[in-house]
Amino acid sequence: FNAMFEHCAISLAQQISAIKYRFSHVAVVGSSPEIFLLCAPPNIALQRLFICDISEANLRVSLERINKRPELRGRLKDCIVQGLVIDEELWPLAPESLDLIVSCTHLHWVNDLSVAFGRLLSSLRPDGALIGNILAEDTLQELRIAYTLAESERSGGLSPHVSPFMDITNLGNLFARVGFNLSTIFRERLVLHFETSLELLELLQDTGENEALMSKRMGIHKDLLMASVAIYDNLFRDVKSGGVPSTFEFINFCGWRYNEAQPKPKKRGSAQFSLKDISKEIEQQVPQDSKNRPQYGEIVVSDDEQD
Repeated sequence: FNAMFEHCAISLAQQISAIKYRFSHVAVVGSSPEIFLLCAPPNIALQRLFICDISEANLRVSLERINKRPELRGRLKDCIVQGLVIDEELWPLAPESLDLIVSCTHLHWVNDLSVAFGRLLSSLRPDGALIGNILAEDTLQELRIAYTLAESERSGGLSPHVSPFMDITNLGNLFARVGFNLSTIFRERLVLHFETSLELLELLQDTGENEALMSKRMGIHKDLLMASVAIYDNLFRDVKSGGVPSTFEFINFCGWRYNEAQPKPKKRGSAQFSLKDISKEIEQQVPQDSKNRPQYGEIVVSDDEQD
């Protein structure tokens, strides 16, 4: 999944580069922090950096990768770097201690996102930002279809084999309920190609991204697994490349902690002009002969063509 993690980290760096704000106290949570730091825009002027992960082994690997990059060592020489093993629902950083929290493709493992977002918000300073991405509902849709067809035929029922993912509407509502201000949420898709679906399954297992559901049918029979692989490879194989695609959908999000200086909407009823009045004025200024002019989408046939 290196290509997926790199894509997500680079996408986050590009989003931050468009913000006219300097971030000095930053926490990076999730996969491939070294990729994000390599692509970090100039407005991230680091004074203190927290590298966070729920897995101690993954955190150790991330810190080793950062130390092996000479360009990162040069950039971080005046910065205090600290690694933290954390659970987002038990976020340990002090209130109003961070300018920016970057979350890269790991929140799908959080049990209670409302608690996690609330704690992340509390650690942001006024006008601080949470920017990140999370796997969305259409992720691994080909694999879900293959399992559904194979299991419904052999077992007469369905059991979940892929972890549930967030949808964009619920995430937007959650941001509003927690208290983030000026939220921006959009989604994007990335399609990775594999030689066979077995290669995808092996990669999911090797990277620890296989499902961890408790309410499911225990175990997968060999005939069900092989039927799912056969259905996947036959339904979705790309004739040109010879491989099979796998869809990964991401929801990118950005939310800010409230600050008095942030833009605010005008109060209801404070408008000085009515849109209806403006439209009437525009209609009155249209020349009289414009009614006889061809309109967009109108087919005009000349007398010569009619003959």
